[in-house]
Amino acid sequence: MIIDFTTTKILFLTVIILLFIVLITSTIILIIISNIKNKKNQILKNLEYCQNINLKDRLKRINGIIKTNTQYENIFNIWINRYQKLLKQDCQKIVKDFWKIIDLEKNKDYVARNELIKITFVASNKTKEQTKKLLIEIDYFISIDQLIREYQLFFKQNFNYLQSEIIKINLQSEINQEQLTEIINVLEIKFKDLENFVNQAQFSFVISTLSEIAIGTTVLAEILVNLPNLSHQVYHLIPARINAIKKQLEYQSYDHNLIISFSVLEANINHKLQVAKKLINNLQYKKSKNEIKEILFALNKFNTDLKEEDNFNNIFSQYYQQFLDLSLNLNHVFDNLNQDFDDLDQTQNGIQNGNEVNNLKNIIYQQISIITDIQNEITIEIEKTDKDLTYQQLLMLLRDLLENNIIAFNSLTKYNQLLIEEIKPKLIISSSLNKLNSTMLQVENILSNFKYKYLSSQYNQMFLNLEDKIKNLTDTIENNVDLDLNVVIKELNLLQNQSFQLYQQIKIAITFYQLSNATLVYANRYRQDNEQANFQFQNIEENLKQQNYQQALVNLINLIQ
Repeated sequence: MIIDFTTTKILFLTVIILLFIVLITSTIILIIISNIKNKKNQILKNLEYCQNINLKDRLKRINGIIKTNTQYENIFNIWINRYQKLLKQDCQKIVKDFWKIIDLEKNKDYVARNELIKITFVASNKTKEQTKKLLIEIDYFISIDQLIREYQLFFKQNFNYLQSEIIKINLQSEINQEQLTEIINVLEIKFKDLENFVNQAQFSFVISTLSEIAIGTTVLAEILVNLPNLSHQVYHLIPARINAIKKQLEYQSYDHNLIISFSVLEANINHKLQVAKKLINNLQYKKSKNEIKEILFALNKFNTDLKEEDNFNNIFSQYYQQFLDLSLNLNHVFDNLNQDFDDLDQTQNGIQNGNEVNNLKNIIYQQISIITDIQNEITIEIEKTDKDLTYQQLLMLLRDLLENNIIAFNSLTKYNQLLIEEIKPKLIISSSLNKLNSTMLQVENILSNFKYKYLSSQYNQMFLNLEDKIKNLTDTIENNVDLDLNVVIKELNLLQNQSFQLYQQIKIAITFYQLSNATLVYANRYRQDNEQANFQFQNIEENLKQQNYQQALVNLINLIQ
């Protein structure tokens, strides 16, 4: 059994090894076949590439260039020879070899076919690379030639334009015409050199000359763009701005420090203007631009300060008169309150809190004195031509004036409160009388209304008695100056309570009357059905006749329940 098992195992391993060898061999054969097939296809693609590229048209185009530039003829002949060799010799041989490969396949001579494929594959790749190289050389030549001619035309047109601009623009006499002419002459020489280099196909010199022309035309363009504008600023705009500031300073009186600051600024600007003029004369527009930038920065900064001062001036002018009126108002209110206190002091009772009133009056006098000092300081300053203070500082004084006015008005409010406390009893009496008369008027309107005539007999006499008391007290108040006001206030409070109670009683009586009648109407619906309640209904009716409305209402509610 052991021997049989070992033999089977060996046979099994042998079969696996054989299968593995067959698999590897098959794979190698497939790779070789695939490689041969790929090379054959690549030969065909290389032939298609060589035959499809448009070299002929490119050579015709170069031939057209040669008609105007005979120095290109030698290189053109070299390209023609290479073209003929590649397409008429090398490619033709590859085509013939390719047909041989097909014939060998038909004859099943695979060894010879494979060898020929290897040789033809290498030859086709070489032919393709040489064709591609020739194509790149021709395209490069065409591109460079076209690019150079376009740049040559471009710079020539720009140069001609700049020359015409020099004629058109009326440059200031301060700009150095000799240096401009020198730049133009140098550029004209460079254009002649460029034309010679192009005709000689000296491309490296062409490119360097084009760079020099580009720099020269750029410099010339920048000069023409910048210098006229810079010159206009130096000779016209900046002096005009300085004169405008001078006129503004003359028209409006400012702080003398601001005027001194402008004098220093003007001297510095005049110096920088002279420097800028020399730079412009030497066509040094970049340096002159920097000088002008510094001048404009200084002018703008001063203008900002001046505008800020003007803004403060406008704000000051807008509110100064209003604050003066506020101070006058303050004095007027204070005078009126003082007069009221003087009048009160003349009465028999006099002023109750005299010390507190006098202390507050002295404080207000001090506050008004501070306000007056600030006003005088502002008035003196604004009348000066050469001021010691800026408008910003004047505005701060105006703010102090407002703050002190507010403080003084707060004191006046307390002063007025003291006056109110002094005359408060009289105010209370007046208010109480008004409320009392208002309540009595409401009672009178109810009693005089026809639909409430059932109230007259019960409440009319109460109203008349109360009215007599009020009239007597009013006469006493009007005719007697030395009354004890606190006693009068107590009597008024008592009469107010009585009038309000009378008003409440009348309103309650009206409510009971209306409610009892409404309830009686409701209860009468059931009177015939409830004979036992007849006595109670008669009792209710009797209470109503006697104007005992509250009892009638209680009986009705019990009856309904």
